[in-house]
Amino acid sequence: MKKRYGLVLIAGLALAGCGGAASENEGAALSEEAALKNAATTYATTFLAGKGAELRGLMSERCQGMISLDRAIRMGDLAGVEYAKARITSTKIEKLEAGRDGQQARAVVSHESTAPDLEVTRNWIKEITGWKWDGC
Repeated sequence: MKKRYGLVLIAGLALAGCGGAASENEGAALSEEAALKNAATTYATTFLAGKGAELRGLMSERCQGMISLDRAIRMGDLAGVEYAKARITSTKIEKLEAGRDGQQARAVVSHESTAPDLEVTRNWIKEITGWKWDGC
């Protein structure tokens, strides 16, 4: 059975908050969502373009430890050929948990696409350098 690798793609949004403590908190939450969506969009674009070496750099430290550069390149090659014409039709942040007490923020993002086997739900984690794909 051929192993398929999921994909993440989220349309970027420009979000901003303004004025007052409540608005500042809302603005920070919206900014966090925008950062997550931007990271997911970058990951998916890189995945569909077949750029496995770049793809690995967008993975969490945990996933980089599990997925070698050679494997990431193969993942990218497969995706670039198999899903070249696929497009994402919808994206949803299913869950977004803020980091507390030294824990990293985590998220779950789901996607639907024109290719039925690309309908996936993937995990994300916020590391020091930003949101990273953690679906390994």
